[in-house]
Amino acid sequence: MEKNIDIAIISNKEEVILYNAIGLKTVVAQTAYDAERAIYELSSNKCKIIYVSEGLFLKIPETIEKYKQSPFPIIIPLPVGDEFLNVGRKSIRENVEKAIGIDIF
Repeated sequence: MEKNIDIAIISNKEEVILYNAIGLKTVVAQTAYDAERAIYELSSNKCKIIYVSEGLFLKIPETIEKYKQSPFPIIIPLPVGDEFLNVGRKSIRENVEKAIGIDIF
């Protein structure tokens, strides 16, 4: 993978390739292993933000947990296509509760 990637998207849907047009790195990963490998490579290349399609995000909880301990990369679930599993909303809710100590939603 290339050096100096700031933002990347990993998805199991090929439609994310369109994000290349605005300068984002995209990776199509069909399996959880492919997604984990892509996250590792992007992290090694100092990628700051990695969006992962919700379907893949749910399949790699150990990897997500591992990277929560470090400041970068920030891994964010992204609904892609017809995937709307509310994983992103749940993640935001947990982070807000962790930051202020109460659930405001």
